[in-house]
Amino acid sequence: MTGNPRDVLDVRPMDIQTAVTLLRKKLVGDVGSDGDLASLVKCLDKMPLAITQAAALINRRAPRLTASKFLRDMSSGDADLAKLLQQDMKDPRRDREASNSIIATWHTSFEYIRRERPSAARLLSLMSLFDPKAIPESLLYSYADGSDEVDADFERDIDMLKDLCLIDMSADGGTFEMHQLVQFSTKKWLELHNEQGKWQKRYVAIMLEAFPEGTYSNWPVCQPLYPHVAAMLPFQLEEVADLECWAKVISRAAVYAMWKGQYSIAEGICRRAVQGYKNSLGENHPDTFSSVDKLGCALRFQGKYQEAEEMHRRALQGREKALGENHPGTLRSANNLGITLRCQRMYQDSEEMHRRALTGRIKLLGEEHPDTLLSMWNLASLFDAQNRLQDAFPYYQRAAAGLEKVLGPDHPEARDCRKEFSSMLEKLRRLGQPAEQSR
Repeated sequence: MTGNPRDVLDVRPMDIQTAVTLLRKKLVGDVGSDGDLASLVKCLDKMPLAITQAAALINRRAPRLTASKFLRDMSSGDADLAKLLQQDMKDPRRDREASNSIIATWHTSFEYIRRERPSAARLLSLMSLFDPKAIPESLLYSYADGSDEVDADFERDIDMLKDLCLIDMSADGGTFEMHQLVQFSTKKWLELHNEQGKWQKRYVAIMLEAFPEGTYSNWPVCQPLYPHVAAMLPFQLEEVADLECWAKVISRAAVYAMWKGQYSIAEGICRRAVQGYKNSLGENHPDTFSSVDKLGCALRFQGKYQEAEEMHRRALQGREKALGENHPGTLRSANNLGITLRCQRMYQDSEEMHRRALTGRIKLLGEEHPDTLLSMWNLASLFDAQNRLQDAFPYYQRAAAGLEKVLGPDHPEARDCRKEFSSMLEKLRRLGQPAEQSR
């Protein structure tokens, strides 16, 4: 990957002596002879994470648990562990044996947690579905078995998972992290015990409540949660209601991805959302058409105009039939189709769509509504593209002033509209046509 062997730093595994030294530093008290410790680190492939987790469990259960007893427990031939180790554990960053040592160590700790504190095992199960970095504490309270009530023993459950080195806490205590192999092992256990669906269902419900539509005003909320929504994409949900909720959440995330300029990613998410809505609500449901419309936007932002036009026409026709010609959703599809037609220089058809959207929005929403002002801006941009500057001026003027007032001067759409308006005014000045004469 580097192209030059001189750029490669070879980080080799620890030797036995170094691994034993690490284990002794992690252990509290005398829990094994040098021979026992050496045998244990060999079994753990001399991996620091496995050694740290083993030491944490030994410390917690000492003096009843020693290094030699831990080694016997880990090698006991437990059926669950055998099933886990038979799974495909390939990871491009680690060799197969190293992955197995982590899984075996995790399994020993997890079985202890399930016996001693089942609620902590449930918490770890829920946490394993999040992106492993920066898991918000505020989203973790719905792990109590059989209800969504806050578990009174949350802090004790967190302490146990931290003590066993299965999770880490941020400096401010607001977020948690989980090593990827710990996460992987937990998810595999859930899959083997047919508990994955239960936790995925609960996870989707949590994210549906927490993650809003990904528009500009919601960026502060969306930004830290977006990786955790992305973690939902591989979910396989069977119940129609759960699938609908899943599609709704990822559809919101697609909007955020588009606002952040991640158009290719947004396209992929939109395609998943469209299929999710089709499977849960049917091909002709308004929510399905809404997701189709968003897919069209993601395609347009990438310059895929013909496919985008196809999506917007499909959404427009479907919304007209399902919602009526003057529904806000129908007018949104007309507006989006108008933009895509303008991008293809189909100016007459584009103007028809934009005038339809503007007229409908003025009647339905009023002249000061953000959607109405955006329609004015889009119509101005259309005229600008055709060098119909005098036609464009009044729409630019109203849109720029209105968006700044309604959305605020720092809103991206208000800024972009002002920028386009200023550019058009410069064109007028170069042509010797003062703005006052073009009103």
